[in-house]
Amino acid sequence: MAKSPELFLSAIESLREVHHAGYVHGDIKPANFLVDGKKVLVSDVESELAHARATLASIDGFSG
Repeated sequence: MAKSPELFLSAIESLREVHHAGYVHGDIKPANFLVDGKKVLVSDVESELAHARATLASIDGFSG
């Protein structure tokens, strides 16, 4: 398994990729990071996107 600084940098890179794709996670917590050897992946991005869409729909007066 990778050392803590390597994992931290990998987590930052994963978040950068999510933001670069146009998403804002909104619920960053340890449970939403998955460690795969030396790489850290961000999970729950899809559920955050669905939540954002539902929020925008309710603001616009639509029910989704």
